[in-house]
Amino acid sequence: MKWVTNLWLLSKWKFRRLFRLQGQSIAPIQWRKPLLTSYPDQKFCDSLNEDQRRRLHAIVQETRTISMLTLHFPSEITSQNWLTLLDCQTRKQRLDYLKFLRSRELARDKDLKKKQQKTVVHTAERKSDVESPYYLPASKLARAHRCGSPSLVVDCRFLPLLSPRGAELTALQLKYLISENRDDRTPWQLYFTNFDESLHRIKGLKKSFSSLFPRERILYLSPDAEEELTDVDEDHVYVLGGIVDRVVERNIPRQASLTTALSEQVTCKKLPLDRYVKWKSGTKFLTLTAVSSILRTVHSSGGNWENALRSHIPVRNIRPSEEKSIVGRQLHDRIRQFDRQLLQILEFIYKLKKNCH
Repeated sequence: MKWVTNLWLLSKWKFRRLFRLQGQSIAPIQWRKPLLTSYPDQKFCDSLNEDQRRRLHAIVQETRTISMLTLHFPSEITSQNWLTLLDCQTRKQRLDYLKFLRSRELARDKDLKKKQQKTVVHTAERKSDVESPYYLPASKLARAHRCGSPSLVVDCRFLPLLSPRGAELTALQLKYLISENRDDRTPWQLYFTNFDESLHRIKGLKKSFSSLFPRERILYLSPDAEEELTDVDEDHVYVLGGIVDRVVERNIPRQASLTTALSEQVTCKKLPLDRYVKWKSGTKFLTLTAVSSILRTVHSSGGNWENALRSHIPVRNIRPSEEKSIVGRQLHDRIRQFDRQLLQILEFIYKLKKNCH
């Protein structure tokens, strides 16, 4: 029977494409063999209560259906991923999370290829370093403390308020932030504060930054601050709020970082974006990795803000919306339309099963 449905969906999609009708999706939805191959293991299921197991069963069936309707599906779903899917409150959140997992797999494959291409260059650099009798693998990290590099703090108090997808994206940014800082010639001292140890995703420090450093040394960065940051030096501790920039988080206030700085009674400043960059589109809310890279570049260059900002601010923010690719906008619209159609099918199946019971 599914071949009849596939034929209808394909014909409908081709008709809309032929006459260039609005609401065209990126591809026709087609029923295929399920791509889902990794199911929750018994140990994971035993760790859940009865209500969670019942909910997990429904989510597994839903996930299997999704894997039959789209090719953009992760090749592996771990127990941690299933736990995150349990935390998702809506079908759209679960679909977005599955898409995120697949995108992360593709990004990892791309990064792996880049690393393989750079292996020869890195091997040569390491060989020259090792020839020095004073070389140690951890020497750069030790240098950060010995030479008084600036300190960077990530305030993680917002992590419990993030949506599952937002938490995963933030964790990914933190991973990149750590990696980029470690690979820098002069890495900064890096701290993570205000961890909630009850979180099953992340465990770590629970101290506040205000208890680790004198308040007069702390500069909390926020796009909503009134005063601009003018220089980056070793005397100050720079705090970033652990909030992802790509997902709207309903549980986090609009000016969360500014409010936090005021409540902690520390100075709050913003990057001098308006002074050095003509912002054309999008919000002035940069990723954690972008902000940390800007700070490190300004410090290492002796205060060259213009170069640092232009090097690390995404092109989409400094290009007018009318100059952005029409093809790119159409592509995103078609992807969203595909997702809407997929969610409509899931809703129809859910109601059908509910009526049958």
